[in-house]
Amino acid sequence: MSSGTKQALAGYNINRWVDHTNKLLERYCARGSARAVRTLLEQKCNPGTAAKPRRDPLLNAIRGASARHSKVVRLLLDYGVDVHIVAPRHYNKTPLHLAIENKPNDGYVNMVHDMVFARVDPNAKDRNGECALEKIFKGGGRLEKHRLDALALLLLSEADDGGGTRVNIRVPATRDTPLHLAVRRRSPMAAAMLLHRGADVNAANASGMTPLLAAALTWRHSGGGSSSSSAPATMAPDDEQMLDLLTSQPGVRLDGFAGTQRRTALHHAVVAGLPLAVEILLEKKADPRQPDADGKDAMALVGLGREEETADDEAIRRLLRDVLGE
Repeated sequence: MSSGTKQALAGYNINRWVDHTNKLLERYCARGSARAVRTLLEQKCNPGTAAKPRRDPLLNAIRGASARHSKVVRLLLDYGVDVHIVAPRHYNKTPLHLAIENKPNDGYVNMVHDMVFARVDPNAKDRNGECALEKIFKGGGRLEKHRLDALALLLLSEADDGGGTRVNIRVPATRDTPLHLAVRRRSPMAAAMLLHRGADVNAANASGMTPLLAAALTWRHSGGGSSSSSAPATMAPDDEQMLDLLTSQPGVRLDGFAGTQRRTALHHAVVAGLPLAVEILLEKKADPRQPDADGKDAMALVGLGREEETADDEAIRRLLRDVLGE
């Protein structure tokens, strides 16, 4: 405790009434002053229990997000703080929602850990209808490490109803599942964790897209097949791992299609000019004869949209001929 904090507390005859009137606990929780918070709690100040609700000490500490604030949260937990609360000024988010949304400070993982193992309901929704699992995948680009760590903790959750985190929830507007979201954030590790917990590999969203088809759409933006160079087109390592993971799941529908073009993952791989993706799909027994909406099978789609066929297109033709026996 700093000398300034000592002097400030010394100016009060500490008791729960003084604390309540001056909002001392709220103030020092927001600052991450663990020793000051301990002193107040030892003097019987109310941390915010189920019998005597008091939201702000816990919420202030969680929003602080640092290692110092994490120590404050653990003190509050030791003194029986009620974690089953919401933040009315923050869209009725739970302490777990707030912990997940924090920036990746040095207390991030500990904060999420403590809220998960304090059994904050992982399936509770805020005013926007979002639960904790959806918040893991908010944003764009590849999934950040701190969010991946939070996902691992969240999937260990056991809510008071014993059900734990539900992995097959749906985003209301798009009907995406968390597995769709993991695919879009291009995180095979996140997808693997979700599948291990029972995520449906064949779940279709509002557009009819399964996670496999959603993965195939990302190939169009990875640079594959867009060059006239004779150098082989390459898949990003994460994209290759994602494809191998999804196609290895028991019962996966390799030849599912969606959209007006009715194209399968194999069709998308051929059009993108990615021999490795084509090879993986063919090894897993994707059907090269299945036509799209225009009646074109995989062979007919080779080189589609390119002025000249590339070396990758030639490699794809060879792969298809080997399977078709031509």
